[in-house]
Amino acid sequence: MEHPLQIVHIHSAFTVEEPVGFNYPGESHDYWEMVWIEKGTVGITAGSRVFTCLPGTVVLHRPNEFHRIWNAGDSSIQFTIISFSAVGEYQQALYRKVVANTAETEYLLQMLKGMILKHRANDRFLPRKFYDDPVIGARFSTGLKLFLYTCADVAEQPQQTATGSAAVFSAAVKTMRENISQPMKTQELALALHISLSQLKKVFQQYASTGVHEYFLGMKLDLARQMLAGGESVNATAEAVGFDCGNYFSAVFKRETGMTPTAYRNANRNEK
Repeated sequence: MEHPLQIVHIHSAFTVEEPVGFNYPGESHDYWEMVWIEKGTVGITAGSRVFTCLPGTVVLHRPNEFHRIWNAGDSSIQFTIISFSAVGEYQQALYRKVVANTAETEYLLQMLKGMILKHRANDRFLPRKFYDDPVIGARFSTGLKLFLYTCADVAEQPQQTATGSAAVFSAAVKTMRENISQPMKTQELALALHISLSQLKKVFQQYASTGVHEYFLGMKLDLARQMLAGGESVNATAEAVGFDCGNYFSAVFKRETGMTPTAYRNANRNEK
């Protein structure tokens, strides 16, 4: 019988405190990342969404979702990050999840943090014992899985409606998603949003720390990876993400991922 959720691998687990002005440029990867805000006011970009998070907020970033974090206040911030690979249909319940801790989830997170601090030693991002000692690793994975199951019963954290530049960023990403099968140029996106090209570029630097074209390409490659892992052909995938030429798509895909589309499909289609 297949379990609804299994933790396959822990990639990182650490607690960190960062000063005023901290600004992480962002990343995306093919595994989950959980961010627990413990102190201060924290800004988070999660795909098209922009949040201002207070202590007690937990944000779950799905695989291949662009995300970044920065200090949005006038004092230091502290947060715990746990990144992990998982399988199972329960993952769908975790998509776009932003929650405020309850007494139960707080207890579970404090337990996980206690294990991180106890076994961290000089390992900044992942305690060595998590992979050297199978018992300790299994205990941590079990605690994390229990926390994730508990999240299903926790109400979503109310978020303020994005305004100003954050609203522009959200609208831009939404428009990109709606036109992902088109070779939309940056100027065309600016015209669709009724803003100047320079304003659009400034918004993406603010919330994504990258260019508009680079962000849109990342979205296209995210969808391409999903389609290839599902067994779709290279040509059909190329067309779905706005490439007229399958060979050009293959060249771009290999440049950005290090693998040809066919090699990626063969390596991942049975893992999803």
